[in-house]
Amino acid sequence: MAKIALIGAGSVAFSMKLTIDILCYPEFQDATFTYMDIDKERLDVAVATCRKAAKGVGADKLKIKKTMDMEAAVKGADYVIGMVNIGGFPATLVDFEAARQFGLDLCVGDTTGPTGIFRCLRTYPVMHKLTKLMEKHCPNALLLNYSNPMSMLMNTVLSHSSIQGVGLCHSIQGCFAHICGAIGEKPEDVNFTAGGINHMAFYLRFEKDGKDLYPRLRKAIKNKDVYNKTPLRYDIMNRFGYYVTEGDQHASEYSQYYLQHKDLHKHYNLEPDHYLYRCQVNLERFEMQKEAAKNNKPLNIKQSHEYAALIMHGKETGANEVIYGNVQNDGSYISNIDTCANVEIPILVDRNGFRPVHLGKLPAQCAAYVAPHVAMQELVNKGIDTGERDYIYQACMLDPHTSAQLPLDKIWQLTDLLFESHKKYIPKIDKVVRVAQNTKKMKGLNGDKLLDQWTKDREADSNYTPIEKWKLIGPFPFPKGAKQHGQGLSIEGPVEKDIGKDGSMTFKNYKIGNDTLKWSTVKGFGKYAKVNLNDAVGPADYANAYAYAEVTYDQDEETAIAVGSDDGAKIWVNGQLVHDHEIERGCNPEEDIVNVTLRGGKNRILIKISQNTAGWAFCASVMRAVL
Repeated sequence: MAKIALIGAGSVAFSMKLTIDILCYPEFQDATFTYMDIDKERLDVAVATCRKAAKGVGADKLKIKKTMDMEAAVKGADYVIGMVNIGGFPATLVDFEAARQFGLDLCVGDTTGPTGIFRCLRTYPVMHKLTKLMEKHCPNALLLNYSNPMSMLMNTVLSHSSIQGVGLCHSIQGCFAHICGAIGEKPEDVNFTAGGINHMAFYLRFEKDGKDLYPRLRKAIKNKDVYNKTPLRYDIMNRFGYYVTEGDQHASEYSQYYLQHKDLHKHYNLEPDHYLYRCQVNLERFEMQKEAAKNNKPLNIKQSHEYAALIMHGKETGANEVIYGNVQNDGSYISNIDTCANVEIPILVDRNGFRPVHLGKLPAQCAAYVAPHVAMQELVNKGIDTGERDYIYQACMLDPHTSAQLPLDKIWQLTDLLFESHKKYIPKIDKVVRVAQNTKKMKGLNGDKLLDQWTKDREADSNYTPIEKWKLIGPFPFPKGAKQHGQGLSIEGPVEKDIGKDGSMTFKNYKIGNDTLKWSTVKGFGKYAKVNLNDAVGPADYANAYAYAEVTYDQDEETAIAVGSDDGAKIWVNGQLVHDHEIERGCNPEEDIVNVTLRGGKNRILIKISQNTAGWAFCASVMRAVL
């Protein structure tokens, strides 16, 4: 029986996803799962939720344990999954506020540059402790890490440990589904090879039946609707020759070409502070998960495309599996990236563990694109090794995004501010040996105070009233042969055919294959009354759902509807189409503002939500409504 330890299990949604993935393989349904976190409330919710997952797959022999002691969690483990976020949302708010004080724009800030470097520095001590405990108690176990910044963190962790480990991300398989959908191909019919470093890997080969598909992709993005799904990465492809992994918000921070130029933000749909709103969504989601953990409603069981379960299945059964992971470049797996680097490459997995594939050279321009970030990996590692602060200054100086916005003195001051603000988390790095220190000691930022202010600002910044109660139906799968990504809203479903001229609905049932879909009543959760469609209608890929609500005004009024959706949304008000926004994104409240005229009396609102892959959700609010 396998023993699996999940460290940082208070990331409830991700713990549940990985638990379901693993239990979808019968070989693990009698395993022992140990969930560990230092936050007791989150740990309790995670364990309760994962018990429901086990019940959902019929894993009656599964053993579930919980602990707040990392050492107890890893004893005898075969697999250790790391997903820690040291400092949580308060530490992230510190990163963004520090950058803001020096005029440095950030969308995500978790991968590279000063904020990525300090996320690494505050995470390293915990991950280093974890590997030392593994060396003592389970030296043959595999470490599967999901914590960011992936490349930089795994470089430091694996450089100081004998543990066999790999960093795992979903950007390669997720982005691959996107570019296949852009040309109307199914991912399972297309071959690819990718390589680089995490969040900056390139699809080096993209073909079907031996034929290069890049010409078709370049032709497809001449269509504005296709190009605008991810304009920044298509721009990188046009200029560097290859499509790069990870989303536009992330990618905007890795070079000197995009986020620094405010006049380009609208063109590339860039959203400074994007990650803060994602963190806020996660906080709201946790409140939903607390409620879900208490009820008897079964979870929807569906295996995701994360690699952890696939690795474990290959190791346990001997099945040959192929994943993409982040490992040390010791064997020059990419020959024109330094051997000290951590690289993202194809890896074969079987009973023997990991067997990384030698890719050879990256195209010269791609190697040059990642070079500054490889240098940052090495400098951060040297800073940890020697305790010399010089290396951290120099790593921050080399970041293309930061150096394009700030002069060197400001970069140093920002670095000092982050040192002071995160000093309770980071290793001792206080020697200044080779360079003259030219900054004064700074007063650090307080993450808890920033969180209080963030919460107050969120409570005061909306003129909208959330719509809480909906009638809901779905999922309606895309028809066979339909293009996938970016096509959902254009696929007319049977619900649309039944909209009355005044927006009224008949709420009849619909036969879809062997299933009958029925309308249900749901209530949104949290401040923005968000509806999690994974819970409400079930997880689905390439499908649509419909939500109907009524709001009442005392007189005709020009007003607005604010909607957040994952992914796109189409809105009818009183039978008239008022909004049609096909996009791939997470559900951020009030992201689209739709100007409408609502009449005195009852108003009927129908929203169609399109789903590509992963989770889906929506929320909607109306200005000055009588609900």
